[in-house]
Amino acid sequence: MTEAKKPKKPRGKARLIPGKCIACGARCQSACPVNCVEMTDAGEPVILSDKCIGCLKCIKVCPAEALEIQFTPEELALLEELARQQGGAVAEEEPDDEATALAAMLSAYRGVWVFIEQTEGEAAKVSWELLGKGRELADAIGVPLSAIVLGDQVEPLCHEAFAHGADRSYLIDAPVLKHYRTESYLRCVCHLIGQ
Repeated sequence: MTEAKKPKKPRGKARLIPGKCIACGARCQSACPVNCVEMTDAGEPVILSDKCIGCLKCIKVCPAEALEIQFTPEELALLEELARQQGGAVAEEEPDDEATALAAMLSAYRGVWVFIEQTEGEAAKVSWELLGKGRELADAIGVPLSAIVLGDQVEPLCHEAFAHGADRSYLIDAPVLKHYRTESYLRCVCHLIGQ
């Protein structure tokens, strides 16, 4: 005697909720294990529904809760049937505590920051180019643009950053930062983010 096969619970497909995306930097795209998220020029995701497997990873990392799972009418009917068989209501899957905490933390951050790379007080030209792109992004999402300047006797770069479009400039000027060292620079940037 064979048992009837229990129908598999549908997973649905991810979809963007219009007007909620904050163009956070493509977190959803990098979280997707099947590469079904593409980004528009405005920094908003486009979900390729034919590739989406409904794994919820993009939804869990979205700081603005701009993504949701969408079910077809057939999938909704199957979910209701499964719920009746289990004697309860259809329960939505809750993201795990770690993902929820990460989403809450990331949603608190606002603004665009550009690190100004420098050697002996001379800024790398790419830093000013990135500041220009940062300006476009900041204007598109309505947040301030900030420059981060680290080094020894590099305060003039803060003033130059304002000339290249920065609204704010964060400076950490110390002799230990005269020459680039990953650990020192990492600690400074983490300190600024934490503040």
